[in-house]
This record gives sequence, structure tokens and C-alpha cells, in this order.
Amino acid sequence: MATAPQPCPRPCGLNLKVAAAPQSPKLSLSLALPLPLRSSPFSLSPSLFCSTPPSPLHCSSFNHQRPHVPSVRSRSQDSTNNVSLIGTVTKPVQIKPHPTTGNLVAWTRLAVLKSSTRTTWVNLTFWNELAHVAYRQLQPGQRISVSGSLVSDDLSLYFKVVVKQIHFVQTRSSPVSFYDPRMARNSPGSVEQRWKVFFADPRAWWDNRNNKKNPNAPDFKHKDTGEALWLNSKYIPPWVNSQLEILDSKMASLQDNSRSSAVSFTDVTGL
Repeated sequence: MATAPQPCPRPCGLNLKVAAAPQSPKLSLSLALPLPLRSSPFSLSPSLFCSTPPSPLHCSSFNHQRPHVPSVRSRSQDSTNNVSLIGTVTKPVQIKPHPTTGNLVAWTRLAVLKSSTRTTWVNLTFWNELAHVAYRQLQPGQRISVSGSLVSDDLSLYFKVVVKQIHFVQTRSSPVSFYDPRMARNSPGSVEQRWKVFFADPRAWWDNRNNKKNPNAPDFKHKDTGEALWLNSKYIPPWVNSQLEILDSKMASLQDNSRSSAVSFTDVTGL
């Protein structure tokens, strides 16, 4: 009489027996912990990918030490185009309430020397409490450091910085005012210095080149101090004529765009 088949304790057809292989005196297998690696750009870091405590039998991932990457910050008005400049104040600070908001605004101009023969002038704008500070403390000829946001105006001849911080710059020698009338007028050094002052703020000077009634009259004369400059001076620096051509070209372009030779409050402050 046939008996019913008994259920398989494991999957049928897989009832295999594996005989232990005889040990060989020349061949043996053993598990050993991985040796620590020397310091290198690649190091074994199982704790970053494995459970705690890490198991050397399952964790074998390598952690590559990545180089420093600059952090990402959100774009904001306070951090847009921030600049720091050191230069010389070239005109008295003016102050008035803003015509629209009523907030107090002050402005002046900074001369930044790019080289011994080139000067960049930058309009500075101060708001509210900083406007009070600038109006009370800043004078032409002072060397200062400013930090703020760089902005530009389509019709402006100068860069413009909305200042957020002001610091006085200590000089090794006694500072010389840009408008010091005691400077010797007939030495090469003083003439070159006055031309640098002129290019730092040309709108502070009268341009008499085209309307001189007296041929001996100066070509340029400062509106406040009376400092004078002559194009036919024997001490005129060699770079003056080329800089005048560039300045005349910029001024002509500005006058064509604004249809006026005068510079308005908006042109200077960007309001």
C-alpha cells in the first residue's frame, strides 16, 4: 500500500548536502579586520554609511574628502555689489530732505587714485543718520574709507556708491588739502597736483578755454578757491592733454543726452 508523500521541510529539489572540503595545510581562509589606511585623499569611513556600531563585514564604502566649496547665499539688496573704497573728499557735503520720501539725504564726491596719472571720481550718497554724520564730519581734502552698494545712472559721468560705513584714513604724513592755496604755484609738483585735483572734480572748475577775453587768463579756475590752470604752462604734465580729450568727449556725450550743459540734482545723486 502506497503511503502519501511527506511535505518537504525545505524547498523540494534543493535537498543538497555539501561535504566539508578537506583542510589543506598549504591553503587556509580566514576573516581579518581591514588594516587602517594611511592619511590620503581617500579614507575608509564606514560610520558615514553603516549602522552603529559599524560592521567591518558589511561596510566598505570610501569617503572622498571634497575640497571647500563656497557657500550659497540668497540674493538681497543689502549684499548686492558691495564695494570698499579709499579716496579723498573733493567737495563740501550737501544735505537736504528727499523730495518724495522726506528722508534726509547727503552727497559729495570721492577722488580715488588709480595710478599716479589717473583718477576715478565716485559720487557718494548718504541717508538719514549717516547723512548727518557726513555733513558734520566730512570736509574737502579728507582721506576716508567708505563701504556701500555700487549703483549707476545712465546719464551720470561718475560711478555712485550708497554709503553704509565711513572711516577716516590715517596718513603717515600731514595730509595736504586738495584746495590748499599755500601750495607753490610755479613748481612742477604743485602744477601736477592741481591737475589731479581738476580731474578729480572737473565740474568744480570754470572752463574758460572758449571765452577768454585776456589771452593770459587761466584756462581753468576753481569756483571756490581761485586755483588756476594754464594749458600753455611749461610745467604741464604730459598726460593732461589726453585726459582732457577723454573728459571733453564724456561731457559732450552727457550734454547731448541731457540736452543741457548743467548738471541737475538728479544727475549727481541719482534720485
